[in-house]
Amino acid sequence: MSARANVAGHGGGGLCRGITMSFFRRACMWLVCLGALHAAPQAFAQTSVTNTAAVRLPSTLTCATPGPGGVCQWTDAETTVVTAPLLTIVKTASASTFVVGQGASYTLTVANGGTSATTAVATVTDNIPTGLTPGAMPAGCSASGQVVTCTIPAGLAIGASVNFVIPVTPTVAVPAPGLPNTATVSGGGDTACTSGSPAPARCTSTVTTPVLEAPTTALSKTSNPATGATVLPGQTIAYTLSVLVGGSATTQAITLTDTISANQTLVAGSLPASCSSAGGAGSPTVVTCTLAAGAAVSATAYTFGYSVTVNANATGPASNVVVGSTPPGGDPDPTCAAGCATTHPIGAVALTKALTTESGAVAGVAEAGETLTYTITISNPSAVAVAGYALTDTLSAGLTYVSASNAGVNAGLNTTWTALSVPANGSLAV
Repeated sequence: MSARANVAGHGGGGLCRGITMSFFRRACMWLVCLGALHAAPQAFAQTSVTNTAAVRLPSTLTCATPGPGGVCQWTDAETTVVTAPLLTIVKTASASTFVVGQGASYTLTVANGGTSATTAVATVTDNIPTGLTPGAMPAGCSASGQVVTCTIPAGLAIGASVNFVIPVTPTVAVPAPGLPNTATVSGGGDTACTSGSPAPARCTSTVTTPVLEAPTTALSKTSNPATGATVLPGQTIAYTLSVLVGGSATTQAITLTDTISANQTLVAGSLPASCSSAGGAGSPTVVTCTLAAGAAVSATAYTFGYSVTVNANATGPASNVVVGSTPPGGDPDPTCAAGCATTHPIGAVALTKALTTESGAVAGVAEAGETLTYTITISNPSAVAVAGYALTDTLSAGLTYVSASNAGVNAGLNTTWTALSVPANGSLAV
C-alpha cells in the first residue's frame, strides 16, 4: 500500500510516500518524505517552474513494484506558476546619419514581456555622448549635463510599452562608424535588469550614428551678355543659375526663385526640366528651379540655364534677381557671395546708310571702276549709352571691298564691326 501526506513543520510544502516492504515474511511500511524547497523565482522568460524530487532504495532492499532493472525508485514534482515582469529596451535614431547643426533624436522604447505588471518604478538611463547637445526633455525625463534619466511608474501592464523621444543637436562631425550611444533600463521589479551580473542584453540597447558636416551651398547667377552690358530691344540674354555644394550632401531640396523684370520675355522651350515659370505678359516672370535633396559635394556647380528676349520698345534696365531657400529646420539657405542679381541697361539705336561720295562722272550711277563711299550712322536717342554694339554690312554683288573705318573686318561681301559704343542721345558713323 502507499500513502500521501503533507510533512508537518515544512510549511505544507513537503511530500511523503508510504512504501510497503517485506522482511522475514513480515510486511512493513516505510514513510519516505521529501522536504520542501523554497526558492524565489527570477524574471526570466519561462511562465512556470517545475521542481522534481526522487527517492531511490539501496540495491539491498526490494519493493513490491520495482521499476526497470529491478530498481526501486519514486519521483514526484510540483509546478509553480511564475509571475514577474520582464523588461526590454530598444533604442533607435531618427536617421542613419546626423548632420551638424540639424536637430535629431533618439527614441527609447521600454516593453514589459513578463507575466505580471511591473511592481516598482523602472528607470531608463541614457548617457548622451559628447558632441550631441540634449534638447527639451519629454514628460517623465530629465537631463543633468549629458545624462538623461526617464522614469516609468509601477504598473506597466503585460505586453505594454512606453516611448521616450530624446531630442539632440550635433555640434561636431564624427566620421563612420560614428557616436555610440547606450541606454539601460532597471527596476520595475525585474531583478535581472536591476541586480544581474552581468545584466541580460535585453536591459541595454546601443545605437551608433555618424555625424556629417553641415552642407554648404553657394548660389550665383551669370548672364551673357555679362551684367552691366547694354542690351537692345529684341536682343536675347542667356541666364545661368549655379549652385556649388560643399561640406556634405544636401539633405533637403533647394528652391531657386528667379524674378525677371517685365521688360523681358522668356524664350519658349528654354527652361530645363527641373524649372517652371509663372507670370509674364506685362508682369514679372518668376522662374522656379529645384535642386533635389542628396546633391553630392562636387567641385563642379549644379547649373540651370534659360534665355529671355528684351521686349520691343523696352525701356529701363532689364533686371533679374535669384533667391535660394530650403525648408525650415534643415540645411542652411544658400549663400550668394558671388552675386545673384544681373542688370542690363536697355539702349535704343537706329541705323541709316547713305552713299556719301563717288568718284565717277555721273552722280547716283555706279560706274565700272569708280569708288563708292558709304556712311552708316548709328543713332542712340535714349538716355543710356550703348556699349558692345555689333554691326554687319553686306555688299551687293559686283562691288569689291576697299576699306572700312572703326576697325571694321571684311570677309567676302560682309564687313563686321564689334564692340561699338554709341553715346546716350548721340550717334556714331562708320
